[in-house]
Amino acid sequence: MKGEKLNNVLSARRFVGWYNGLPRDTHFTVNLDVEEVAILGHGNVALDVARILLTPVNKLKVGLSYT
Repeated sequence: MKGEKLNNVLSARRFVGWYNGLPRDTHFTVNLDVEEVAILGHGNVALDVARILLTPVNKLKVGLSYT
């Protein structure tokens, strides 16, 4: 699809895999230093992506535990 290879255009599957820590997506590059985003899609995945992007980082870190 035209434009899908542009800088910082991400698939929801890869983004969700990245924030869930899936091994195949741990090295996926995500630039969160942006002011605005557009989420194209509908349903649970689009809502999950929006929820993660709107959640403050300090609240997301609470669930992380590295040993």
